Amino acid sequence: MTEITGIITPKYPLSSKHPVYGFRKLYSYLRREGKPWNHKKVYRVYKLLNVNKKRRGKRRLATREKQPLEQQISIN
Repeated sequence: MTEITGIITPKYPLSSKHPVYGFRKLYSYLRREGKPWNHKKVYRVYKLLNVNKKRRGKRRLATREKQPLEQQISIN
């Protein structure tokens, strides 16, 4: 439990300061600060804090109107 609180302490201010950042970016920030935790442990805490971001869906293109092909009048 002390390991989890040790991870939460630096992670929570980061996630509240940058709410748009996802797990990978927050994890890389922690690694740059010199924290020795692996990604599995940090992700476990990430899920406990309920800060995981929703995935964005693909943007759909507008539907095109289908047009019939023109019949060939003569040979090339």
